Amino acid sequence: MNSKLLLSYFPAITALQLEKLEQYHFHLSEWNKKINLISENDLSDFTLKHLLPSLSVLKCMKLHDGMNVLDVGTGGGLPGIPLAIMLNQLNFMLIDSTGKKVNAVTDIAEKLNLKNVKVLKRRGEDLTGKFHLILTRAALKINDSIVWLRKLVDNEGSSFFKSRIIYFKGGNLNDELKNIKYRFKILHLSNYYQEDYFNEKMLVCF
Repeated sequence: MNSKLLLSYFPAITALQLEKLEQYHFHLSEWNKKINLISENDLSDFTLKHLLPSLSVLKCMKLHDGMNVLDVGTGGGLPGIPLAIMLNQLNFMLIDSTGKKVNAVTDIAEKLNLKNVKVLKRRGEDLTGKFHLILTRAALKINDSIVWLRKLVDNEGSSFFKSRIIYFKGGNLNDELKNIKYRFKILHLSNYYQEDYFNEKMLVCF
């Protein structure tokens, strides 16, 4: 893990948070030897390709204690695990339809002693419950998933924060956003990070 790069963008990270992020990278690497959670190339560039994108949510919106956050298609625990480490007063549910990935992430969360994380083997379409923030770095197409994701949003919300759905995306989104009837905003990660890797990376916020 590139702690220097991480601290250059998030200087307020505590020593404990940094330690847990390093432990997360270690445990993810160990599990990756058994099952394919992320590519080996990405493991060597873990901070650039996974931690900074996952934590980009902290750059662009205010998250409040007590919020219920859903990570759809969590894979190896991204973005849910890094955010849960940083935000221990929020409640995180991480779901994936692949049992081996769920077992891996459950084990990692337990080893990191993340009391604010629950991991379930579930398809998003079959999930019930209400969430203040829904995140997905999975290969969900916006036009195929936005309708059922909206059913999981806590519309009651709160007087001081707005519920949101955020897709982590890259490249050309014309086809995915064509005929979308809901209001959305695109936040380009190049506005927050200077590395070339982020030139075509964005958050699509509903």
